[in-house]
Amino acid sequence: MKTPLINVYQNAIISSNGLIGLSFVIDTPSAYSLSFDDLKNNILNEIKALNILGENVYFHRCDLFEKQITKGDEYYKYDNFLNKCENKYFSGREKYKSTTIISFFLEDIETLSKSYLANPFSTKDKLHQKERDLISLFERSVNNSVGVFNNLEGTVIRPIEEIELRKFIYNIINGLNDNSSVNPASFDKDSSIGDNYIKIFSFSSPNHFSKEHSIIENDKSIPKSQFVYRGFFDDLGIYFKFPHICNQIIKIPNQETAKTKLEIRKSTYNGWKGYKKSIEDSYNTLVDFENSVNQEDNKICYAHNNIIIFSKDKKELEKATNKLSEIFSNKEVFPFDAKFQYAQNIYNSSIIGRQNELDDDFYYLTSLKDAMALSPNYGSFKDDKEGFVFQDRISNAPLITDLMDIDRVNIAARNGMFITSTGEGKSSSLLNICYQLILSNVKLVCIEFGESFGFLVKLFKDRAIQIKLRPNEPLGINTFNLHGKQIDSSKIVSVTGFILKLWRKNIELMNSEGTFFVTLQKIVKNYYDNNNQNHTMQNFFDYTINNWSQIKEDEKLKDKFFDIDEFELVLSQFVKGGLYDFVCMENDNFSNDIINSDLVVFELSEIKKDPFLLSIVLSSLEDTINTNILSDRSRLGGVIFEEFGETAELKDMFGGGDVLSSVAWLYQKIRKENGFIWTILQNIKQLPDNQYTENIISNVQLLMTLGLNEKVADDIIEKFKIKDQTHIDLMKSSKKQFDTFPKWSELFIRWGENRATVVRQEFPIEKFLAFQTDGETWDWMNKDYKQTKDLEHTIKNTIKHFNYESNNYNNSTFLE
Repeated sequence: MKTPLINVYQNAIISSNGLIGLSFVIDTPSAYSLSFDDLKNNILNEIKALNILGENVYFHRCDLFEKQITKGDEYYKYDNFLNKCENKYFSGREKYKSTTIISFFLEDIETLSKSYLANPFSTKDKLHQKERDLISLFERSVNNSVGVFNNLEGTVIRPIEEIELRKFIYNIINGLNDNSSVNPASFDKDSSIGDNYIKIFSFSSPNHFSKEHSIIENDKSIPKSQFVYRGFFDDLGIYFKFPHICNQIIKIPNQETAKTKLEIRKSTYNGWKGYKKSIEDSYNTLVDFENSVNQEDNKICYAHNNIIIFSKDKKELEKATNKLSEIFSNKEVFPFDAKFQYAQNIYNSSIIGRQNELDDDFYYLTSLKDAMALSPNYGSFKDDKEGFVFQDRISNAPLITDLMDIDRVNIAARNGMFITSTGEGKSSSLLNICYQLILSNVKLVCIEFGESFGFLVKLFKDRAIQIKLRPNEPLGINTFNLHGKQIDSSKIVSVTGFILKLWRKNIELMNSEGTFFVTLQKIVKNYYDNNNQNHTMQNFFDYTINNWSQIKEDEKLKDKFFDIDEFELVLSQFVKGGLYDFVCMENDNFSNDIINSDLVVFELSEIKKDPFLLSIVLSSLEDTINTNILSDRSRLGGVIFEEFGETAELKDMFGGGDVLSSVAWLYQKIRKENGFIWTILQNIKQLPDNQYTENIISNVQLLMTLGLNEKVADDIIEKFKIKDQTHIDLMKSSKKQFDTFPKWSELFIRWGENRATVVRQEFPIEKFLAFQTDGETWDWMNKDYKQTKDLEHTIKNTIKHFNYESNNYNNSTFLE
């Protein structure tokens, strides 16, 4: 077969068949991304787009689905144990890339010839005036039609580039073979082009379709889900996992002539309808059809649809054919199995520029309203430019998703909340994200009330530290330390707030009583101005008590604004010999490690029953957050509160200090820096209905959830005031598979109000074990780690011990 193109200028085409046209690439929405209303509105707008076109115009939509083989090293690029395992595990996995091109063609330009210059739409001197007007009208109508297409939800359309168009057409002419030579085509019992066998099914008659069908249906690819939808023809698109093409060709005739023919046909059937029930049924169908096309937004058209399957293997082609036949049966559609010259005519006419070669017998009379629902709505999942590696929901193939919105397209800040019920894979999902954050050179401070981060620390043992706080053991954080920097107003405010926490003074009350608050700030400033080293709680306490008279004189303070005796009594609890002296003690074992580590984990489960101590510790952590997260604006850093719901409402009975207000303040502060804070909850209802919760929610730009029951999902929708139905449907659609290997869960991600998606998380066995957080396997691994001191060796030992190599784990990888 030869190319039908005579000349191409940008996206304008002159074909050897006497057609002139314009072609465009459509970037289609990814599967599952449209709500019921989105799909409905898109179809209505597509009808509107084609109604703009004039007569004797062809519209051709070509959806090409090509198989690709995953190359693991394109996704897993880090030289570490788990990345190597992922590389081997996902390499070779099949996925499908979709390309959608729509073309508009005008025929019956009698004086069209090969001698015209490259751009037929700007050089029309050799055309008759009538034809120049016709082309100008066609060009305007196409531009208007494309404008409507460009407003489809989740869709971007652009003019195709010449090199892209020629490559696309050549690929189809060549039968999707991957060689550079033109392959011979054979259309007989076993049609083939080059090395590929092909099978063609054609929809060429109204009888090929069921009399009644829903143009939008529930998406059954997600078990037991009632929240996601697809169009009638989407089963034949990205969900049909074989190399294939879906073609739709529509010809819009002169409407008056078409209506006259319709009236004649209707009249004929009317005269014979009394003789046979089937004739009466046909007459009634024609009456309904006439009423439909008489609507203002509808036109009569001739339509054709076909599906072309490709395979190098006859058995694989048979498998694809059987699968397609199953889909046809379920949808009650009965296409024509095209062979010989019929297959050749359909295939040739489905190449861009040859639409007018299609035999009239392969068109069926219909309306635009009915025809436009008969093409796929969805395309393939697309990698973001950069981001984290998850998997898509159809092929479980690697998918790059820009979780952190690097270019800030959708969100201005990255504060987030992760909500999921127990048993949905929360810990492994969170660890997977934290693992990729660290690989991306993000610094993390994690506060947990369990052992979830233990293996992650071991995985990055040269870059991470885990501090298990025990009562009476030094925390190792010195809030008073300047870390070699000059004192500034931010540090004075931070230290003042910490002292108020220790004093059990209500911070809001102190803010209203400005005299006390200002006095304390002046004392803190005086301390730093007159003491250049050894900044500690003990040193500050001693300095203030021993120099109170001089401080008052220097700062012009009055005793009525500050009770030095109360200060000495209360704060003595936090210096040597006091009940809480360990809180402010430095710990030489890890003080420097805290500053130098990329991952700092504070495990606080043993103090969470003491609300006062916990609030003090969280205030102390501000110093670590400032040092590790906020000090370097060139580097992204984050704070993660694991199991936040268990501690959010803890409150000190004396001072009123609580965890929730401390975290709410962090949400407010950190969003202004190059940092973020995430809280992990089982249910949004774990947070009380108060101003602090509202403040946190108002500062959440990144919402993540795993499988939710209806009640939890509805609570989130209500609390976050989510109105976008697509986002709601997506959130409720996420599923998991934990019954068998390979295990996977689905993570819903929402960036502000602009974007939402669901990604899948599947791990090779090595990563699955690395992110274990409880159970018999976890216990065994911890004991083994005490012997090996190396998590990689422990994982390999665990695989052998529990016989994961041969026990129910498909496609696992094991490094020698």
